[in-house]
Amino acid sequence: RNDAESEYSTSRYVPLLKIIMQEMNDGTLSMDEYPSVVPMPDEGSSSGTAMSARNRQSVTGSARRDNPIRASKWSRDSAKPAKRNAFSGSRQIVFMAGGLCYSEIRSVYDVMKSGEKEFIVGGTRFLNPRQFARELSSL
Repeated sequence: RNDAESEYSTSRYVPLLKIIMQEMNDGTLSMDEYPSVVPMPDEGSSSGTAMSARNRQSVTGSARRDNPIRASKWSRDSAKPAKRNAFSGSRQIVFMAGGLCYSEIRSVYDVMKSGEKEFIVGGTRFLNPRQFARELSSL
């Protein structure tokens, strides 16, 4: 971690979800505490790997884009490839029963930005601060 993060690490709230995802990203997550839903493949097996749709070459775009006479200016400008994050690791799916708040969703983004794995997060609902306070007061 850099100095800016370590300076405020004791005073800032870090969601438990972020710590768990960092352990998933580093490969240090306890399989006893968080077992896999499906059987894990053998680490030594080389039965082939599935190719992600992101890695496959595909033909996209408009037929008019290649013809500069018929293409409008906005279509030529949008034809420039957008910068995408390329993930070389596996895809991790995380589901939170009970809902997610903004800080947990933000932590997913932070872990994905710093690591190689792609995380897909979902939950029963997404909580805004007002909903969170209302749920907390009903306890």
